[in-house]
Amino acid sequence: MLPIRLPVLIVFILSLIGAGYLGFASIHLEYDKVIHFTTFLILTIEFYFVFDTKNKKLIRIITFVICTCGASIGSELIQHLINSQRIFDIFDILYNVCGSSIGLLIACIVHNWRISKMRQEKQRRRQIDHIEGQSISTLDNQPILSDDQEEGKNLIPLQDL
Repeated sequence: MLPIRLPVLIVFILSLIGAGYLGFASIHLEYDKVIHFTTFLILTIEFYFVFDTKNKKLIRIITFVICTCGASIGSELIQHLINSQRIFDIFDILYNVCGSSIGLLIACIVHNWRISKMRQEKQRRRQIDHIEGQSISTLDNQPILSDDQEEGKNLIPLQDL
């Protein structure tokens, strides 16, 4: 089972409830196609990031199958069965699929960017550790000096003056 990001899951569920209301209610909105596109874009991005995995191929396939194929097409078929006042529209499916596809593309780009940033940070930390390791090993080979000797002060007792 894939590990889950709980905060993202909560946001996804809340978005899903809102999308369900818009999809199954008997309301007619002026910008219906824009809402279909935007809703599936957002839901797909949220779904993609629900799972906390570095396996990019697996999460992309799961998101494509569930969101782009399943939910984008299935939601139009189901909404007509649940609410007979809703009219089946093939263009709604088209906008759902387009929104979901672009959402998946955005999620993949962001995921790649995040992985790239993590790799850069890991490499930077290794370089810092390597530099610190060198300075520690070079210090180990030098004699231990007192604080006065480190500052380059040669102290002469006052009695010798």
